[in-house]
Amino acid sequence: MANSLAIFKKGEDAPAVTSDATSATITGLSPNTSVAAGDYQGAFTDGTNFSDKVDVPAFTVKDVALKAPTVALTAGDAKLDYTITLGAANGGSAATAIKVSYSTDGSKWTDVAIADPTKLTGTIDSLANDTEYQVKAVATNAAGDSPASTVVKATPVAAG
Repeated sequence: MANSLAIFKKGEDAPAVTSDATSATITGLSPNTSVAAGDYQGAFTDGTNFSDKVDVPAFTVKDVALKAPTVALTAGDAKLDYTITLGAANGGSAATAIKVSYSTDGSKWTDVAIADPTKLTGTIDSLANDTEYQVKAVATNAAGDSPASTVVKATPVAAG
């Protein structure tokens, strides 16, 4: 009785992956890559013998979320200017949106209205001078949201 699943690259005799009897994970493929039917083949094995190989259907490798972005702040009079640097794409799709949020206490966050959700620079206006603000950002691509950036702090000051 077969007790594990073996996945072969087409034309190879040694399995690229051996796992349990119901599923296998092929590693080392780039995100968003289309794999043609038959590029991989599956067979059952008892550890010694293999069943006949069958073609694995065509599939597309899942996208991956971006790594956390970073935020740089410049304090001004009742405002903070921010610059976002996107985290590594890791072969995944490009960012489609940026969300910037700020807080004075680290628990209640206010989202910044961003007209162009892919713009990496902007200003948070109407802030209180001499109050420390915390700012964080999240980038989104087809795979979903990145982790939040590290929180950065700055204090707006009156022009003088």
